[in-house]
Amino acid sequence: MSKHNASIRRPIPLTIAAVIVGLQGTAVLAAGFYLIEGGLFGSPDSVSIAITTGLLAMAGGLALLGVAYGLMKIRVWSRSPAILWQLLTIGVGWYQLQAGLGARGLPLIVSSATTVVLLLTPATTNALERRTSGSVTDMPGADRG
Repeated sequence: MSKHNASIRRPIPLTIAAVIVGLQGTAVLAAGFYLIEGGLFGSPDSVSIAITTGLLAMAGGLALLGVAYGLMKIRVWSRSPAILWQLLTIGVGWYQLQAGLGARGLPLIVSSATTVVLLLTPATTNALERRTSGSVTDMPGADRG
């Protein structure tokens, strides 16, 4: 790790957002295992659909865990997929509210909206911008002129 990267402190809002995304990734990964287990040992309408859906959920969960890791390491690339996931989750929560499933929809909306706000705070933005500018200007041979 370079000296510059070590000097960038991860702000608290970014840390909280990373933890939330990590928890979401863990939940999606667990849902994938549950779907596969149900497809193999339960009595689903279609075993192949249950297993395929489970595998896709597991891949999505692993991807979210990767995004959470990127946020923890202050990687600028990780903010966009994190925000995209939160917006999709807000849509799912809104749909559940409309279907009368407020106990499921409201927590999704609140946690996802909170995460978006945390990812867009000035402290988070400053940390990611310092990381980006530092990684470009501190490269050997970078043009400083």
